[in-house]
Amino acid sequence: GEAFVVRDHFAQALPDDARLQLPWWDAMGLRYLLTTAPMQFGGKRVGPELRGPGGEFYIYERESALPRAWVVPELQVTTDEEQAVTAIIQPDFAPRERAIITEAAATDLPEIPADQASKARRVEFRYEDLKRLTLAVGEGPAGYLVVADTELPGWSASIDGVPAPIARANVYQRLVPIPAGPCTVNFRYRTPGLLAGLTISSAAVLILVWLVIRALRQRRPRQPA
Repeated sequence: GEAFVVRDHFAQALPDDARLQLPWWDAMGLRYLLTTAPMQFGGKRVGPELRGPGGEFYIYERESALPRAWVVPELQVTTDEEQAVTAIIQPDFAPRERAIITEAAATDLPEIPADQASKARRVEFRYEDLKRLTLAVGEGPAGYLVVADTELPGWSASIDGVPAPIARANVYQRLVPIPAGPCTVNFRYRTPGLLAGLTISSAAVLILVWLVIRALRQRRPRQPA
């Protein structure tokens, strides 16, 4: 709001009010808050007491924050993005119980019977770099794997080597339907249009080389007969 605008720029801070207790922050994985002033809604104060000539530094922990990846038993489907945003910032949003997804995003996803036991499935990070992410999901009934990473064009998913649909849920996060039983989920990123761009660029370079060679041949003086 206007109270947090400084010279037309929003301050890089969060307001200390009841909005910090919304489940939306749990889905984002917001666990620690760092501040130079005491907070009422920041959670539980943790860490050593830090004092110095400039004052005191505080670290608060939101113990309800979710891990980076988890499994939900069902989906909450909304008609459009606006309804999804409205639903996700409600106090009754339960990110452990369901993921919010639009009708368009849910089109290619299979329907999975809701089983609350799927919430207990363990998710372990096995490998990660800039283009790949491997997760091991433990035993349990079928459900939907949610990864609190940004879903962008170019990401694909596979389960035990078999291609799997991937969708955007909770406004920006990745979601993949997973079968019952332990499985390995692989995410891979390929830059959209990269292959086509390389092909066009290579063809353009070849044409340019051919034009240069042709121009040089035309400029070469002919030898007298």
